[in-house]
Amino acid sequence: MLRLDTLFRPVQRVWFTPDGLSVAAQTLSNAYLRWELAEPGWRHEINGPEDDGNGAASPDLSMTAETEYRQFQVTAVVLRRGHESVWRADGLSYHQLPLAFSPDGTRLWACGVAYEPQQVTVGTFAWDTADGRRILTVESPAPLDWVIPSPDGRRAVARPGSLNELFVLNVEDESWKRTGTLPFRAHAVAWCPYSRLVAVGTSDGVALVNAYTAKVTAQVKGHGRAVAAVAVHPHRPLIFTGAGDETVRLWDYTETSLSPRESFDWQLGRVTAVAILPDGMLAAAGGASGEVVVWDLEG
Repeated sequence: MLRLDTLFRPVQRVWFTPDGLSVAAQTLSNAYLRWELAEPGWRHEINGPEDDGNGAASPDLSMTAETEYRQFQVTAVVLRRGHESVWRADGLSYHQLPLAFSPDGTRLWACGVAYEPQQVTVGTFAWDTADGRRILTVESPAPLDWVIPSPDGRRAVARPGSLNELFVLNVEDESWKRTGTLPFRAHAVAWCPYSRLVAVGTSDGVALVNAYTAKVTAQVKGHGRAVAAVAVHPHRPLIFTGAGDETVRLWDYTETSLSPRESFDWQLGRVTAVAILPDGMLAAAGGASGEVVVWDLEG
């Protein structure tokens, strides 16, 4: 097991880079850290976008995206490689614009709300990260907290501010399906392989939502506090959750069932992030203590 130090900065998100050679973390101070798994004592740090937290970094940390403000409105999105600006999307006018990269880094997603006299416009967008060309513009059913694209790019899942509903976007025909009021609060989500199911972290466990029908297919309790992070194994029917009860839990799943497995307390304080290596051999978790733990799933 590896225990990696963020210099006492609480972890907001953790992931493995697509090449499988490094583990990365984003802290609440908006710094991005990367450790090489072959040499975990070496830590590389880059500053995150200097905005209000809506910025994002690509999975391989080669790009960052940030929003620019003028008179309390988001007026542009800027994509950078290091300190160099690659492209910018101008002419925007949104109250807020949370950003997210696709898993392969080829798309930059956003969702926003524009307030105009006697009109409110709610939209979801995606740009090609290579040239800044906008490839998706679709009206959203309601203002959204975030939007997360599926690994295959064919769908995206989003949550409105109410926390008790999810929306699923079919990118091909630009249509949304709504779950309606859920029997739980949706705190975090992760896509299952093949983009058919969405794993949802609830206030006390985990649930599954069918991405084609937007129906809940399974739900189970097991955490003492809200689940802040969810990850799904790429090759095995396993879901990982991290919660405010300071534990990481594993769950077996099928399309219509969930059952508990192991539980770990890695002394991370409140667990805020979990991730799995692309080949499924390692897992990682980060928490409020300012540490990241990496462990072997095959050991």
